[in-house]
Amino acid sequence: MFDKLAIENFRAFEKIEIAPLHRVNLIAGGNNVGKTSVLEAIWLALQDNPFSSPETLTPYAQSLFRRSAIKYEPRTQSPPDDIDNFWKWLFFQKDISRQISIGLSAASAKDNRSLSLFFEGSYLKASVGDVHSTLGQHSSFSFTLPPPGPDCIALTAFHPSPVVDAERVNTVSVINRDEELVSYLRLIDPRIRKLKYLKLPGHQHPYVYADVGLGKGKELIPATQLGQGTSRMLGLFASLMTEQPRVLLIDEFENGLQHDAIGPIWSALGKFARDNDVQIFATTHSYECIVAAHKAFAENADDFAVIKLRLDPEQGIAAFVLNHADIDVAIETEMEIR
Repeated sequence: MFDKLAIENFRAFEKIEIAPLHRVNLIAGGNNVGKTSVLEAIWLALQDNPFSSPETLTPYAQSLFRRSAIKYEPRTQSPPDDIDNFWKWLFFQKDISRQISIGLSAASAKDNRSLSLFFEGSYLKASVGDVHSTLGQHSSFSFTLPPPGPDCIALTAFHPSPVVDAERVNTVSVINRDEELVSYLRLIDPRIRKLKYLKLPGHQHPYVYADVGLGKGKELIPATQLGQGTSRMLGLFASLMTEQPRVLLIDEFENGLQHDAIGPIWSALGKFARDNDVQIFATTHSYECIVAAHKAFAENADDFAVIKLRLDPEQGIAAFVLNHADIDVAIETEMEIR
């Protein structure tokens, strides 16, 4: 688990350190203070090649949280508009003469991760430990590779395809973790008894169907009809169980969730994180989300913290880590912590 995040010359951050990090870190702050940028920085630092998706070998960072990617063939030069409209904007004040540095520190030095992004002429290059890559070209590797970084997955504000979710649920069945998946979802919706991966006759795609105890002979309900919050968490937990990442990133946690569902979802995520040694970073605009998370982690207070980002006349943007006692005081005094 990582203890500290250090960022230099990345987006709105000229220099910032965030510590101590906890198992679950909820990032709050006003608009344009860098909440999503923190998630992007973490994701980039955990990639062996930040220019490529392991699944498709095509640039992926552009569409991770900000729908700015353009499709093109694998292993080809990135189009100029991709560079000008995304990659150059990663640099503080768009100053590409500077070098971006992102570091994640862990208790064990061998687990540390670091990323450098820099331009050499018109080429954007990245160094992750001893692994070097150039945008639009084959990666070049030194003789000594860094230890594999923790796998990292992201849940964005954009909902994934229900067909993709169905395939993930099917994989969960293959590894015989169906009941475990249902147990997490039941913390959110107690009606859920069982999930099934089904392709109905005459239909082109498979979907997930849920038994919610409507009675004998009643139809199963498509998981998409259980509500945005439940269906979003279904896809998330299925991804976590099949991909087994060490880090989970969630942008706009409360997106699509009814306020009274947020607490149970935090409880389910907290349990999963403890059971599977996962570290979570999430952003929010919602005071209700912060309060719900604070209550959900009351019995495991050391697991949770709020990272408050705010404008600072000297530092540009400063980060304040609020632990359980700090959040108690903030809630009691009605302090603004969003």
